[in-house]
Parts: sequence; structure tokens; C-alpha cells
Amino acid sequence: MPADLSDILSRIARNRQAGAEEVLAIRRLIYPDDAISLDEANWLFDVNGLIEAPGEDWRRLFVEALTDFTVHQAEPRGYVTEDKVGWLVAHIMKDGRVDPATELEVVINVLEKAIAAPDALALLALRKVEEHVLRANRISDAEVQMLRRVLHAAGGQQAIAITRSEAEVIYSIHDARGGLEDDPAWLDLFAKALLNHLMFASGFAPPTREEALRREAWLDDTSVSAGRFMQNMVKSLRGMVNAYREPDFGEEYYQRRTAIQQQAETITGEEAEWLAGKLVGNGVYSKAERALIEALKAEQPQLHPLIAAAVDKIS
Repeated sequence: MPADLSDILSRIARNRQAGAEEVLAIRRLIYPDDAISLDEANWLFDVNGLIEAPGEDWRRLFVEALTDFTVHQAEPRGYVTEDKVGWLVAHIMKDGRVDPATELEVVINVLEKAIAAPDALALLALRKVEEHVLRANRISDAEVQMLRRVLHAAGGQQAIAITRSEAEVIYSIHDARGGLEDDPAWLDLFAKALLNHLMFASGFAPPTREEALRREAWLDDTSVSAGRFMQNMVKSLRGMVNAYREPDFGEEYYQRRTAIQQQAETITGEEAEWLAGKLVGNGVYSKAERALIEALKAEQPQLHPLIAAAVDKIS
């Protein structure tokens, strides 16, 4: 560890706080090359563990630097690897406690900034919000907004569907409250999240890292040989169309994505059985579940027979 960083760490360890002066010094030391090394990222977690009440300056630097390291320092940029997720989760879970202001915020920010990230990261964030709800024994607007951010971030960059695992966590939070709704925003979030899961495609995902790498290689190639790029464009109309289509991952990708979504809008027997089991299983027809069924009826007036039978049984 550089002597300057060691001195800062000693000062923070004594005061259990990172003030504006320490944060600015750290920023200058770790960002001279616009990149965060693995050693620096590990060190930031060590510092965070020493701070009793993180201030806004420290939270901003901590989240920004670790997001840069996790999301933007790999090829292609924006694709979070399994190795990076493993490293991040190991640090966050090291002491068994996740600080919402720093560590959980890193996870959510990574999800928001990434083009694609392993599902495990979104599940970790949802589970930690769930634990917070259970400890507080209520769902306030703050928890609803945190859940909304996680779900929106996990479904960003065209991977818009809420997965079964994510839907299970949302229902688990609902069931843990015994059907009670602590904040009106929870009704809206619950209904929309479950409707999204039932009617959007989980396979509706962004291009894979391999597709993105091929695209970057193609762009690199054309930037090096601009003359050949122009020759290919003017050979024929098809050549021009293909030249502009390839960076968008191609018509085949777009058609595949559209077909998946059209098929997903019809609720399958398996999806209906899952929801019916959830409706009947908790023994309470809550306001949140009523909001979900009303939203579902607005999209599909004729409910699937399994869902209709479950509603009749509990209403």
C-alpha cells in the first residue's frame, strides 16, 4: 500500500470517519489514471469497514469508484462478469451485514449502470431489501423506492422482464407482512412487478457479451480501415444497409427479441399455476393481490381458468 494511502487509513481508523479532506485526498490518489486497480478497490472496502457513519462525500466516492471498477473496466464495457460479481458479493457479505448507504448502493448503482449483469446481483439486492423490511416490520416509501430501483435497474437495457426468482422475492416480502400494506406505493409496485413477470419475456435480454465483443471488434476494424468500410457500403444497397445494421446487432436479433415478447404476453399454464398457488397459499386476499388481479384483468379480461378459480376460492 502506498505510504499516502496508509497514512489516510490510519487517520480514518483513529477517527472512525472520513471527512471531506480525507475523501478528496483518496480521490486524488486513486484516480490519477482514470482507473481503479484491484488493490485500490479492495482498499476502499477496508476503509468503508472502518467508518461508523459514512458522510455524503465518502458515499459518493465509494459508490462511484466501485461502480467504475465493476462495470467499466472490462471488455466490453458495461458487461459485468461472473468473476466481478463474485468478488463484489464476497466483500459485501464479509461481515454478514450490508450497509444500505454504501454497500447496497454500490450493488444498485452497478445494476443501473451495467448493460448486463448476472441475475445473482439483482437477487442479492432484493434479498437485502427484504431483510431490511423484516427487521423494520413495515414497508415504508423508502423501501418501496429501493425495490423499484433494483427492479428497474435489473430490467434495464432491454432485459425488461422480472424473473421468477425476483418475483418470488417480491411475493415473499408480501407474505411476510401477512397481507398488510404499509405504504400505498407498495400496492402499485407489487401489482406492476408481478404483471411484468407474467406478461413480459425473461428471455428478452440484451446482446450477449460475445455479441458485444464481436460488435466492438467490427467497429475497431472499420475504424482502422475506413476506406474498406466505405467500399463495402457503396458496392450495393444491401452493403450499405448491412454496414449500418451490424452495430445494432442485426435484424435477426431484433426479430428474435420481438417474437419472444409477443409469445410471452400470453400467460402460460405454468405461470397461471404459480400465481394461483401464491394467491391461495397465504390464505389472505390482500389489497396488493386485488390490485394485481385488477391490473391483469385490464390486460386480459378473460383470466386464465387456474387464476380465476383461485380468485373465486379466496374472495
